[in-house]
Parts: sequence; C-alpha cells; structure tokens
Amino acid sequence: MDWISIDMHQHLRIPSAVCPGSAQAPFGVGRIGVYLLVGICMLLTATGQLHAQGSADAARASLNRSAAQPPRQNTGRATVDTVANHPQPISGSFGSLGVGSLTSPAPTAVQSNWFTPTADDTLQIDALQPSATFNTVSRPVESAPLPISMEGRFDGPDAWRRFPAGLMYRSYVAGEREPRISGVWLNEKDRGMVLETALGGRAGLLRYGTADAINPQGFQLDIEGAGLARVDPEEHSDLEGADFRFGCVGTWQYSPWAYKAGYYHISSHMGDEFLLRTGATDRRNYVRDALIFGARYDFTDDINLYGEVGYAPNHNGGAEPLELQFGAEFNPKYPTGPQGSPVLAINSHLREEFDFGGSVNVIWGWQWKGETGSAFRVGMQYYNGPSIQWSFFDQHEEFVGGGMWFDF
Repeated sequence: MDWISIDMHQHLRIPSAVCPGSAQAPFGVGRIGVYLLVGICMLLTATGQLHAQGSADAARASLNRSAAQPPRQNTGRATVDTVANHPQPISGSFGSLGVGSLTSPAPTAVQSNWFTPTADDTLQIDALQPSATFNTVSRPVESAPLPISMEGRFDGPDAWRRFPAGLMYRSYVAGEREPRISGVWLNEKDRGMVLETALGGRAGLLRYGTADAINPQGFQLDIEGAGLARVDPEEHSDLEGADFRFGCVGTWQYSPWAYKAGYYHISSHMGDEFLLRTGATDRRNYVRDALIFGARYDFTDDINLYGEVGYAPNHNGGAEPLELQFGAEFNPKYPTGPQGSPVLAINSHLREEFDFGGSVNVIWGWQWKGETGSAFRVGMQYYNGPSIQWSFFDQHEEFVGGGMWFDF
C-alpha cells in the first residue's frame, strides 16, 4: 500500500599528557551513568505523557470550536476538526505528486494529533506534477496512524534516490563527539570558562527506500565530518585543542527500529596557541579508526533508546579498541512549528582505556524542527568524565553551561 502523510574546567592548565605527574580524578562514572539513565527514562516517560495530554486537550478544544462551523477546505494543510467532523474531500498539495483531495466516506477517528485513515479512503489527484512517478490517478490509503502536523506528501514505492532529504539514523542529541554545528559555553569551578564548538554535519548520499524526509524507511548511505574545537575565552580566545572526525555509515530504518553500521576516524590535536603559551613539546597522538554498529528503538515518535558499540583495529596515543555508548532521548520526530518543543537527552560513553568507565553527558532545552528533520536547539549541558578534548583524555572534567546546537 502507498503512504500519504497529511498536514493533517585555573587559567593556565597543563594536561597530564604534557605533565604526566599531574593529579587525575577517577573515571568510574559508568555506574552513575546507568543510574542517571534509569532516572532520565522515567522522566522522559512522564514528559511524553504530559506532552500527549496537552496535545489531546488542544485537539478536543479545536473539535469543540469547529462543531458549529460549516465544513471548510484547506489548501496545503488539513486541520483536526476538518478531518474529524466532515467526511467530504480535503483538498491540498501532496508534495511532488500533485494537487488533489483526500476523500473519506465516514468521519475519521482522531486521537491527540493523529488521524487514522481507513482502507476505504481514496486520494484523488487532479493535477499531476511533471515529476510524478505513477500512472493511476486514484490510490488507496494505508490504514495506519499518520501525523496531522505533516505537510502533505506522497512517499511512493521504494526506489533509488540520490542525495535524499532527511536521515534514517540521526546523531545522538547528547553525544559529545557527534558531527553537527554547535557552540556551548561551559564552566568548571576550578578552571573557568571554555567554549566547545563543532563545525560539521551528516548528510545522505544514496537511499533505497521511501522519499519521506522525516520518517524514511529502507537503506541509506551517509557521509559525516566535523571539526570539534575548544577555545579558551579567558586566554585571549586561544585555540586549546581540536579533534577532527570523518566517517561513512550505512543506515537502515524499519520503524520502530533503526540501525547503523560503518566507519569513523578521529584524531586529536593541541592548539598552536596552547603549545606556545605552555611550552609543551610532547603530545599524544590520540587516534581511532573504528568500526561501529548502533541500534535505536522508537518507543513513540517522541521517545527513543539507543546503544552503540565501536571497535578500533587501528588506535594510538592511549586509545584502546573498544567503546560503548548508550542513551535515551525525548526528541520529537516531526516538525514542531514556530512554538518548538522541549528536548531532553542523556548519553553515557564508556571506553576501554578507562576500564570501561567513562562520561555522562546531559542536554535539556527547547528545540525547533523543520520539514526535513533539521533541528535547532538552545539549552543547558552537564558533562562529567574524561576531557571532551581527546588530546587531554586523561584529565577529568566536570562542566555545566549552555549553548546552541544545529543538526542537518
């Protein structure tokens, strides 16, 4: 069947990599991460229930307002009350397919912000776009819940697509070394302020699957890369260090499961200004060339859990082969509109060089998500673990601060 989505942390700091005798803090925060993860999962569940309840209340209010109103047609978007109360056609633009209407012979059930078409519903295309790829003008609709907030689009059958819009397996919101664009001001009481930045992203090269940008199904090949730099605003904005990441991953999504498998390279470098200021002449060539496999499960369109394992056949500078990541997110999947939505995520990153201790990273704030799944967030971050800059990986850091993030 075919799918139709209707709009319906001192100032001078010399890491132990330079002065091996410097004090180190323990890295056994993996257990803390597990405890935090359980707590966050409970909080995510409660937040999701509140979010759904608020949406349901809004839908009921809309239905009450529309009860005494005459039927209306909407060009481009179908509203809750139109779908719920009036069986006549709903007009709109269905993505790259064309202009037409959705006809339901009976009032369509509405729960929260979802409507469920039935097998009797029909999409009638009146004006085909030149890029339309099917021949019939009337097709049955899949009997499954679809989001009202989506812009109208027709996914069509699985097909090969170059440079597809959207991703099947997105970067972890609280992953501290994920490719994205970000700037976060973090403070540690014993060292002061740092600015952690990222300049990069992930994009699709090739897909075999549906055309949907928000919830695509099938297989996709992605390329990723980022420069992950630390600037010290308390030392004339000197560059303290930078990690560079590049990778290529295959991703699969067959909801509610999604998977990724691939390769990434990361290498760490101290900044020139830091070397000149500290007189450091010795550095560790921290390098990982890793094979990774990850899986994500979407409990709802807002809540997901994930886990990832990585093995680096080539490693240097103190790195060891194995690493593990796992976490949970309250991260609404569909476009949010101008009002945005809350976002909350926790990630624990365990590494063999710390006897499988590691870091805990928590991000919470507000997010706006667009029609292709791109997301802009503002919020707060708490980090506890080995240095975020892997040139200084044997230094312990505990930061709290705020900033902004953008994922393509």
